[in-house]
Amino acid sequence: MKTVAGTGQQVYNPAGAGDALKTPLNSPWDLALDGDRLLIAMAGNHQIWTMDLKKKTVAAFSGTGRESIANAPHAKADYSQPSGLSIGGGKLYVADSEISAVREVDLDAAGGVRTLVGTGLFHFGDVDAVGDAAKLQHALGVHWKDGKVLVADTYNHKIKAIDPKTRECKTLFGDGKRGTSDQKPGESTARFYEPSGLWAVGDTLYVADQNNHAIRVCDLKTGEVRTLAVEK
Repeated sequence: MKTVAGTGQQVYNPAGAGDALKTPLNSPWDLALDGDRLLIAMAGNHQIWTMDLKKKTVAAFSGTGRESIANAPHAKADYSQPSGLSIGGGKLYVADSEISAVREVDLDAAGGVRTLVGTGLFHFGDVDAVGDAAKLQHALGVHWKDGKVLVADTYNHKIKAIDPKTRECKTLFGDGKRGTSDQKPGESTARFYEPSGLWAVGDTLYVADQNNHAIRVCDLKTGEVRTLAVEK
């Protein structure tokens, strides 16, 4: 293992840029690979940064560094503790946790940022709806899958899906109550305890169920949920 970026110091530096090993970072929470560059959820700076893997440099890419919500070109957009990243359909999707939002971000420097779900700091809830009527609570993870953005709706203890085209948000798994129960379609309801990370392989969605200290396995076709058995 070796360090590829950062100095080991946490520094608020929204205009940061330079040699990857000489530029301090601020609470990087997630990564997404886009060709020869690495996109970084720089949660502490409320920005998205990039790392050029060939030149071994880092730079701020999107966001002013102000903690807020603003849909705008990259240089004027605002985030609030971006925590999860996923690329799909030519866009970057961001779990913007402090505003309980999911953002859609253009990958080119001339583009900007749009909000799929979320309306601002301290605006949160648990509502399946379309656009601004939908509500999440401190979502930490996203994963693009077959045209939909799957969301770890962390403080609602649910997994949801958002359609980027219509902005419709709906619950896939979980009843909103924290717990450990698995799910058999038509027989039971799955419960999670602050799910925070997602990854899909085929029709199987793996969930990092943070406070259950478990990996949950969700079948996107049948709706079944089980807990992954880890052999000692």
